[in-house]
Amino acid sequence: MMKQEGAKNAKECSDACVKAGGKYVLYDAATKTIHQLDDQHKAKEFSGRKVKVMGSKSGESIHVSSIKPRP
Repeated sequence: MMKQEGAKNAKECSDACVKAGGKYVLYDAATKTIHQLDDQHKAKEFSGRKVKVMGSKSGESIHVSSIKPRP
């Protein structure tokens, strides 16, 4: 997808996918799972970055209370 969109990094790739109709999600590399985030506005600020998301889970979706960058 990065090559197709001409993206140079994860942020550009994420933003291009959202612009094309996708949504910001949380990918857990340890469990290889994807979680929908209910607050797309908060997620946009951290596009393409490693983050810690706090919130409550409902099925495969997370009701976001906070997002913070990981070191």
